[in-house]
Amino acid sequence: MNRTTGKAKFLPTILVLLVLLTPVALLAQTRADCLACHSDQSLATERKGKEVSLYVNEEILNNSPHKKLPCVACHTGFDPNNVPHKEEIEPVNCLTCHQSAPRKHAFHPQMLRASGRDGKPDVSCKHCHGTHDVVSPRVPGSKFHTSKLIESCGTCHADVKQTFATSAHAKALAENAAGAPTCLTCHNNGMPTTHAGGDTAKVKIAQEKKCLSCHLDDPDVRSRTAPSAGFIAAYEKSIHGQALLKGSGKAANCIDCHGAHEMKRSLDPAATVNKMHIPETCGQCHGEIAQEFNESVHGKALVRGVKD
Repeated sequence: MNRTTGKAKFLPTILVLLVLLTPVALLAQTRADCLACHSDQSLATERKGKEVSLYVNEEILNNSPHKKLPCVACHTGFDPNNVPHKEEIEPVNCLTCHQSAPRKHAFHPQMLRASGRDGKPDVSCKHCHGTHDVVSPRVPGSKFHTSKLIESCGTCHADVKQTFATSAHAKALAENAAGAPTCLTCHNNGMPTTHAGGDTAKVKIAQEKKCLSCHLDDPDVRSRTAPSAGFIAAYEKSIHGQALLKGSGKAANCIDCHGAHEMKRSLDPAATVNKMHIPETCGQCHGEIAQEFNESVHGKALVRGVKD
């Protein structure tokens, strides 16, 4: 009985000693613990011959969707209490939490291979969204909010941005027209593109469906199509549409005639489907016929500017 009492008597003391002797690494590492060092603006390290700042601005962090997370929720694979930390720090793996990101970012399919980590610019989460300064796309004015998409995507795709800026889609977007497309309207599920060895017909059919999803199925867009959208619906019954549905990858779809990022209304003098450019556009596939037309009385009159 006395021996039992003795054990109970010393148990609290043993527990206190265990807590005191437990390595700090086993205890929760708070953000305050990390900022004790990383709030120092002069804190830096050298990587590959370059000085890299290790400073963390807490004010920026507090405006992030991650503000409630401890630093070690993202920065893993090392003992935070071993200072300095290990020489090769594992890159943050955003997909640990954002597992659906590759599916939602089908326009950058390389993410599936790169796990959203550092790599080529188009496969790195932080290259687009930032690090501590990441802001939800739902926040007005944020980098990837609908109103900023063209500018933000254009950071990498400068040539596409420049082409798109003169298009009918861009003008509609600038006018806040209902149904006007942003980059993600077309690319959110990965706009199909042709690749060597791929099924061109299947890709072209998918592209056509993408265009019709707005120009035929969206009432806001359809209402602005004069005189009606009937001719758009008739595409699949046309000689081009029928050939495409039968598996001919050479058959023209929407993009072949109207262009993609550069798409313009037919009344625009620069449009590929403007009356003055029709022979040139059709001649991409029908070269001999275009040459015959250009030599005809009609073709010569068109060149002189006779729009009738």
